[in-house]
Amino acid sequence: VKEILWMKVRCAAEEENASRLKAKELAMIKADTMWEMVEDIKMDSGQKKRLLFLTNAQACQISRSDHTVKTMLEELIPIQPKLLIHMLPSWGGTECIELMKDNPIPKFDASNPFIGLSRDTYAFQCEEDMMLCEAKICNFMKEVLLPLAVETNAVILCGGLAGICMLTRLLHRM
Repeated sequence: VKEILWMKVRCAAEEENASRLKAKELAMIKADTMWEMVEDIKMDSGQKKRLLFLTNAQACQISRSDHTVKTMLEELIPIQPKLLIHMLPSWGGTECIELMKDNPIPKFDASNPFIGLSRDTYAFQCEEDMMLCEAKICNFMKEVLLPLAVETNAVILCGGLAGICMLTRLLHRM
């Protein structure tokens, strides 16, 4: 009797593992083909938006091939973009410095992602300089970058780490 119960438990575990594997495989196939990946959403204003949610594994899968990136963009953006704006990580803004007050950055080494910053030394001389710089960046985005993006139907790529990338935070503010 114990052997039969053990076999049933083992079979159930194997079925569960097979089911998880199939779900992962399906997620990767969806990422490659963009099948049922983009959802049309109607906003309260009546405006329609297209939403794409990716797991980390799907994002990695898509990024490995120019073809899958192109397929994703074609599915997500029906009008062909004429410009790609890639905002590189920008450390040292107000939120980043607040975050570092509680969690000092490690000493510099080749793996340190905080390029331009070191312990007790920040990107700006004082808070006033930092605020002035951020205001100028916001003005540039409002007056130059966003109108250019709209005119060219641009795709803007930026980091998604809250409190770290100054450019991403300022762009989200617009």
